[in-house]
Amino acid sequence: MKRRTLLGARDAFGLALIETTDELSASDDRTIVFRLKRPFPLLPDALAKTAGCICPILPERLATTDPFKQVTDMVGSGPFRFIND
Repeated sequence: MKRRTLLGARDAFGLALIETTDELSASDDRTIVFRLKRPFPLLPDALAKTAGCICPILPERLATTDPFKQVTDMVGSGPFRFIND
């Protein structure tokens, strides 16, 4: 697993989660799997926090970019499209 993730690069709580994670994978299009090195009872809190740096689920092409560079490709869900014009 790449240790440099958006969550771990910009958030101390996220970094604690990433450092405790042995493997992070997607078993299918709707399921992510955290295999931890040791128990991390605050995992739900790290993923569901509402303030500061949130834990976004991004397409791989965006998740592997520099975490300190602004995203220019607008992605959303639902029936709407973002048109840059």
